[in-house]
Amino acid sequence: MKKLPLFLSLLVSCILIACSPPPEYDPGQEPDNDDPTLMQESERPDQVEVVDYHPDTTDCELTMGYEAWEPYQYLDIGDIPRGLDVEVAEATMQSMNCELNLQQGSWVDLLSWLQSGDIDFVMGASKTEAREDFAHFSEPYREEQFVLFIRSGEEHRYSASTLEGFIEEERRIGIVNEYYYGEETHQLINNENYRDNFVGAMMGEFNLVRLLDLDVDAFLEDEAVGYSLIRRKGLHEYIEAYPIELDASDIYVMFSRDSVDEDRVEAFNEALQELHDSGAYDTIMQRYLN
Repeated sequence: MKKLPLFLSLLVSCILIACSPPPEYDPGQEPDNDDPTLMQESERPDQVEVVDYHPDTTDCELTMGYEAWEPYQYLDIGDIPRGLDVEVAEATMQSMNCELNLQQGSWVDLLSWLQSGDIDFVMGASKTEAREDFAHFSEPYREEQFVLFIRSGEEHRYSASTLEGFIEEERRIGIVNEYYYGEETHQLINNENYRDNFVGAMMGEFNLVRLLDLDVDAFLEDEAVGYSLIRRKGLHEYIEAYPIELDASDIYVMFSRDSVDEDRVEAFNEALQELHDSGAYDTIMQRYLN
């Protein structure tokens, strides 16, 4: 294994500062423009509310919650939300003639706000029985592939060919709280015999820090998100994927049952299909994933 130079210790500290959780949600709260820390680290800014699409006349107004999950959802330089999911939401809202508001938070926050109706929908969600109690789901709009990341040069330490085999070697795996990693992984996470092998975090960047600090042996992350995070932090020499195959799963838009009716969800599905039929969806995908 490569020895981690001193600068990585400093990097870890910087990431921890950048990953501080957003303040308690207040829909009427105005961002503090005098905050000297605002936008010093574009990948984890202070929580802000951004109005993204404002047609002159609208048929509806919807608020999308999003998190720091590049390349799907992130806050770019100038406090501008960007990403594959953000562009898909913008395009479908425009087709529906709906005003789009954007609200940033952690994934745990977003699920709570969705249940209460403080936000109307989130992108990039997996469909589960528990979530169907408080949410409607769109038709699936992309697939998600998770990867197990380890420290570079340590593959020889492991003999497992499956995730369960990796766990049975008494390894600890970093995950994000309330994420759904597919049914097989979900069953392992909820297995009483393996609960101590999974270490939860508020967001994926904490797992990267824990891996470099030797607190976990590996972490699970969406393939595109994981490689984007590693590239952005300049850590491609220190983190690599472990060669086990995990199932891909369908990804949906999740709407609050408290604030969005089924007719609106069906209108979204129609707009999404138009996006596919026109080729615009493929153009957005290629921009972020190729």
